[in-house]
Amino acid sequence: MKIVLDTTILVRANERSHGLARELLLNVVESKHTLLLSNEMLHELARVLRYPRLQAFYDLTENLVFDYVNFLHQASELVELNPLVASPIRDVNDIIVMQTAIIGEADILCTKDSDFFEDPAREYLSKLGIAVLDDISLIHRANPMHEVELPRARLAGETHAYSLEEEVQMLGILPEPAATAVAVAAFTGSRKGEIRGLLWEDYDGFSITVKQAVWRSHVDEPKREKSKGAIPVIAQLRPFLERH
Repeated sequence: MKIVLDTTILVRANERSHGLARELLLNVVESKHTLLLSNEMLHELARVLRYPRLQAFYDLTENLVFDYVNFLHQASELVELNPLVASPIRDVNDIIVMQTAIIGEADILCTKDSDFFEDPAREYLSKLGIAVLDDISLIHRANPMHEVELPRARLAGETHAYSLEEEVQMLGILPEPAATAVAVAAFTGSRKGEIRGLLWEDYDGFSITVKQAVWRSHVDEPKREKSKGAIPVIAQLRPFLERH
């Protein structure tokens, strides 16, 4: 999507800010969306950021203002404005924002300015296929996972380790190839993913070499570096492997 963020949004998205506007700007810049701006908008932004009250509020220095405007210049697609393009909006300062969206063929104009949400501006932009959204609406459209919280993991319970006698009983009951798989787990201490990743060529008659792990259909390195390498095959395991 091609997106225009108006000057007010850009002011609140400066490098000293950690709010929603800053998150929105970074989301747009770092995604596949295109940020549309114009030199006129950047000039207005620099002028506003030099207001003493804003510099005091955000602790902005001249260097920070310069770096921020330069960042936007590099990260955006600049639109060359045309004063002859119709921009039916009341405030003259909003004309450059509206023209940037129109000439740049934006999909979205993001603003909190009520004039853009009222006719004739809203209707005119809508006919051109440009949606007017505020920052909250846009952050949810640009990033559907915004504010999604992962469920808390359940507390780990106590794990149970089978005794050697229990393992022998299981191996005496299980059919093949389940018996061999359980024997490998019992007598090597390998994780499930590492066992799924074993190939017959990893067994040389004396040891099993762990080279990979398989989780569902994903093949990857073992979970821990120290899990890689050869595991000696003890006498209790060898008969199961030799059956195959």
